[in-house]
Amino acid sequence: MKHAYWVKEEQLVHEQASADVSSMPGYVRVAKTDENSTDSLLAERGKTHGDYHEQAELAGALRDLFATAGKWNKLTRVEKDAVLMIAVKLSRALTGNPHEGDHWKDIQGYARLVEKDLEFYGSPKAQPE
Repeated sequence: MKHAYWVKEEQLVHEQASADVSSMPGYVRVAKTDENSTDSLLAERGKTHGDYHEQAELAGALRDLFATAGKWNKLTRVEKDAVLMIAVKLSRALTGNPHEGDHWKDIQGYARLVEKDLEFYGSPKAQPE
């Protein structure tokens, strides 16, 4: 079976990979015929993200906790999605390598996406308390 995924060019080290430069600057599409490529990728991610079961349990608990907040239903879908993705990124930092800079960059990124969304579309109309 053929597997394809996107990696930054500097991460491309597999000699047997066939790569075509995509329209995404700095990224290449890598197709591998190695049956274990998914397992290899998961093992590599486990080093920074931690055990998936533990991470998913923590992310789920954080999401459940956030949903109990009094203003949860006042958030837009975009805001809710960002909060949920930030929960995943926090859970990865807390179950994997907390010093992995990508976790913290991703959290900043989701917060910035909400900020840009609010700048572009404006704040939703105030809802009654």
